[in-house]
Amino acid sequence: MPDIPTGDKTATAVGWDAIAAVLDDLYPGQEPRHWGTLIKFMFGGPDPLDGISAYLHDDGNGDRHWHYVSYGMTELYDKTSEDKEFSGWGFEFTFRLKAEPGRSEPPQWPLDLLQNLARYVFKTGNVFGPGHHFPLNGPIAVDEDTLLHAALMSEDPQLGQLETPHGKVQFIQVVGATLDERAAAVRWNTKGLLQVMRTSNPLLVTDLARRSILEDPVAAQMIAEGTAQDGSSTGSFMVRELGLSQEREPRGENGLTVILGASGVLDLQALLRGRVGFDRFFHVIGPELVVTFMGADSFGWRIVDGEGEAEVTLPSAGARALAGALRPIRGDYQVPELPGLTLRIVPSEIRDASGKSVVEVIG
Repeated sequence: MPDIPTGDKTATAVGWDAIAAVLDDLYPGQEPRHWGTLIKFMFGGPDPLDGISAYLHDDGNGDRHWHYVSYGMTELYDKTSEDKEFSGWGFEFTFRLKAEPGRSEPPQWPLDLLQNLARYVFKTGNVFGPGHHFPLNGPIAVDEDTLLHAALMSEDPQLGQLETPHGKVQFIQVVGATLDERAAAVRWNTKGLLQVMRTSNPLLVTDLARRSILEDPVAAQMIAEGTAQDGSSTGSFMVRELGLSQEREPRGENGLTVILGASGVLDLQALLRGRVGFDRFFHVIGPELVVTFMGADSFGWRIVDGEGEAEVTLPSAGARALAGALRPIRGDYQVPELPGLTLRIVPSEIRDASGKSVVEVIG
């Protein structure tokens, strides 16, 4: 996207002005770097966000990072929705990236990250909020040598929420995470994990060079204790490969085979332990099927509404045994505690941000 002047917006952009005013208060006298779209999304342009600004945060004590803020998830110009409480989707994205020594301009790769997230919301209607987490199918910055291959969502610790003439706006910060940190968020909850991260990184600045927080014994112990006490707050996860097969067992009884892509195995293991083990349920969501796993005194299953939904009940001991047996490797997995249940793991294709090219095959 080309550079445009920060002030290049319509005179009636009261939503935009409300966001800019808050940033002016946070960064008094600073002219941000700004990137805007030539053709707005509403007129057929490729980028949903009308603009992204980046401010240099410098607390004078060594914390220097770029603070990116989006314009376009909310109603920047006229109020067009009937929802009077929220402006547009109700949030704008923010992102904080550690500033490289000696570099006076912010990197532009975060623009693609935020635009891609915005495209997902506009395409699917699914909104983001604090506590959300997801893998990125590759490094957070393409062509960078970094362990950050996932993202967590938090309310921006400085911007929080804003009342505008068009309704409420929450600033949702994208936080770069390692895959094992994201797995910890699945096993426990994102809020707890972020609280641990804030002990050494109060503003949740993304640093491409950092290692996993789980390598810190103190942090790892805090996460383990929180997980053991609370279980998992994750109620669902999505996979591309999900299916069912009802097969007759050797002893003549019908059995159930759940077909799952290898990319979903780690999440399934975490939720079998952290949800079923705490008498909670969770959903595995595929393109045309939802399988719900829930705690119960005994194992059982039923198909709901044809083949569009299935429910599997599991005792805690069976759920733990299955979690321990599963691996993200193609094959059939069974445990004696759950006779008649087979988890068939099939390869998963990991695609790039466009969804067109396969970048990795798991399993």
